Amino acid sequence: MKFGVKSFIIAWLVALVQASYKPKEAKFLEPKEHKKVAGKEFLHLKGLSEVQCVGHCTLTDDCHSVNHHGGDQICLVIDEPLEGVGDSHLVDARGWRYFKKSKVNQTPRRKEFEMLDPIKPSTNMINVVPIQGSSWEISLEAIIYSRIDGLQNDIITWTTGEPKDLGSRLPLITVGKAADKIFMMVHSSVHRNYNFQFEYHKWYKFEVRQAAVGMNKILITFYVDGKERKRLVQPRGAFFTDVKCFVGGPFIERTVVNGLIRNLKFIQSREKLTGFAPNLGHLIETLNVWPKEWFVHLNLTIHATGTREAPTNSQSNVHENVLQFTTGANNGFYESRIPAIYIDSNLQDIQTHVYTRTSQRELREKIFEVIYQLGRSYNISIEHRHVTGNQFQYHIKVNENEIKYDDFQTEDMYNVKVYASNPWHRVSNATIHFLEYGPLSQLN
Repeated sequence: MKFGVKSFIIAWLVALVQASYKPKEAKFLEPKEHKKVAGKEFLHLKGLSEVQCVGHCTLTDDCHSVNHHGGDQICLVIDEPLEGVGDSHLVDARGWRYFKKSKVNQTPRRKEFEMLDPIKPSTNMINVVPIQGSSWEISLEAIIYSRIDGLQNDIITWTTGEPKDLGSRLPLITVGKAADKIFMMVHSSVHRNYNFQFEYHKWYKFEVRQAAVGMNKILITFYVDGKERKRLVQPRGAFFTDVKCFVGGPFIERTVVNGLIRNLKFIQSREKLTGFAPNLGHLIETLNVWPKEWFVHLNLTIHATGTREAPTNSQSNVHENVLQFTTGANNGFYESRIPAIYIDSNLQDIQTHVYTRTSQRELREKIFEVIYQLGRSYNISIEHRHVTGNQFQYHIKVNENEIKYDDFQTEDMYNVKVYASNPWHRVSNATIHFLEYGPLSQLN
């Protein structure tokens, strides 16, 4: 009797549990989404007329149809045939054809990216940069085990086309054909390169930085193991689209180096770019005409004072130059500082220097001083604007600090040299970002 009651209670509990159980509901995509989702996530299908299953999911997943296979499986259905692969499949008892779930492999399209793990150079594309602008930086570490003599052995290649086309080296880092030399190249408007003798089985760190300066120039700087090796100024080239990126390279007339690459980073974001340091007497360019209305904009970070090189006959013991526009001298004439930016290591301030003329044509130097803090970033804007008649005005701003000076009887100037820094003073230990200058009309 007791056994019968016990069996009855167990049966009653089982029935109660079964009655209260509700299967989990599946989520379904709208019919119009079927093809889009399947085309993105699964292998395409071809040549089969019946409804086809391309995988399965559980009732808790997002699914594409309501065709149940029993248990917790649901068939993912495509309403019409799509282009794609062959007909290898499994068939279940109900006649449904199951195809292996597989995502279509596509080369990433990223403006900037990084690959930190070691990579063996090959002919495989790793990324496509949709638009590569005037300012960018690439850094990586490489070790070389061996090379094939008589061929270029490519380490990395950024390219838009054939090996010798404009845009074929954006950049290219390669081992030369006949010697144990590494060449670092950029070919965005004209061919530029730096090369050095390397050792096998040794890690090297490479950096190539390209920065837009002014309205029509770019500054290219090559670094090896954290040290600047060469800098070059050239005309600003066009923006490049669909730049193909390789660890190694794609060209059949060359080969890829036998080695490894790691810590590969490519950036273009304005806030991430490194900028460049002034060098003694570094001439960025000579401007044929410097008009009456102009602007100079930059971002400046000061790291230290009294640490960089100075010319033998420096004109000051405390003034360290950042930037100077001049017709060729630093002699106190109107056109010798149009403008100039200094760091005063004694007063610990940033100084902008310009010359003005009064309405009676008296020459006066105006110095705007702002106390600085090491490591802080300063946005500097100097503009020369027309007011009325022969009256012009300087608008100078350093972060939130601002001043204006009147200037009379000005004129266009010719063969103006742009130095960062000048050849007459100690070089400032600073970094310049986003240096832009030119006619005011181009700014507006």
